[in-house]
Amino acid sequence: MTFRKLIGKLHLWLGLGSGVIVFIVSITGCLYVFETEIRSLYEYPFTEVQPLKQPVLPVSELLSIGKKALEKQTGKAAKPEYHNVTLYKDPAKAAYYYAYHEKEKIYHYVYLNPYTGNVLKVKDLNNDFFTIIIQLHMNLLLPYEVGHQIVGAAVLIFVISLISGLILWFPASKKGIKQRFSVKWNAQWRRKTTICTMCLASIAFCWR
Repeated sequence: MTFRKLIGKLHLWLGLGSGVIVFIVSITGCLYVFETEIRSLYEYPFTEVQPLKQPVLPVSELLSIGKKALEKQTGKAAKPEYHNVTLYKDPAKAAYYYAYHEKEKIYHYVYLNPYTGNVLKVKDLNNDFFTIIIQLHMNLLLPYEVGHQIVGAAVLIFVISLISGLILWFPASKKGIKQRFSVKWNAQWRRKTTICTMCLASIAFCWR
């Protein structure tokens, strides 16, 4: 077996083994990047407030209000491992109290009016769409210790597959190099559309 055939076999089987996992990780990662924009489509009523001509409440007071609202929602004293309050520069955006405690199954947002302290919504994120998305992305919904290792191994294998694919793609002659690295602008419109789409996608990714 020649070196090129060996690389071809390696590229094929490594790609088959890791491609599905990398596809899942890629799609869920793309969705999670746009979490704020997607959430705004269906969480609009309780993420916007009427701006008032007065300063927002102190963070300490909003933290206390959020904690009490969480205790009322869950029916037990909230002792989160981590909690904070997020305020936005946009005066029309609601503040939110975030609390997390793994063992107590506390993973909540409490949306608050930053001017009045009114509780707009207490949201349980344990079964939220984006919680499932990030768990798929990081550990394929498996126990973290197992799933995280599988994802890491699949990504590493996929990188090896990309390198082997580049070796297979790289031309052997100078004429082939010129052909592969040149854009044929008088080609059919389908080919030019593909090139433009790839360029725009790359620009959009870098901009994001």
